[in-house]
Amino acid sequence: MGNQRWQWFHNYPSFITHHPSPITHHLSPITYHLSSIPITPELSYSVELA
Repeated sequence: MGNQRWQWFHNYPSFITHHPSPITHHLSPITYHLSSIPITPELSYSVELA
């Protein structure tokens, strides 16, 4: 059991890289929906003004 826990601890960095944080997990759908919006000239112009 202790050996298995050490194995998990040893693989922890790769576990982090393969499983993003909950914040990133919640932000990615938002980014996905924003990127799926067609960028019109008016929209990009208003973004530049902001």
